[in-house]
Amino acid sequence: ADYDAGSFYDAMKRSMDFFRKANERIIHRARINAKKSVYYWDKPARKYLDTMYSHKEIIRVIDN
Repeated sequence: ADYDAGSFYDAMKRSMDFFRKANERIIHRARINAKKSVYYWDKPARKYLDTMYSHKEIIRVIDN
């Protein structure tokens, strides 16, 4: 949650330490978990657009 240089450095250091110390099996598992955790916004965005454009606005004209 911190967006400063020290936090970034700490995150990079932890990443480097992980890849240096972990074996291939653990790294492979971490890559699979990372791939599963990626969230693509295209599907929910498409659903939102389809829903919004499917609604029709009805304007009633009242003659006096």
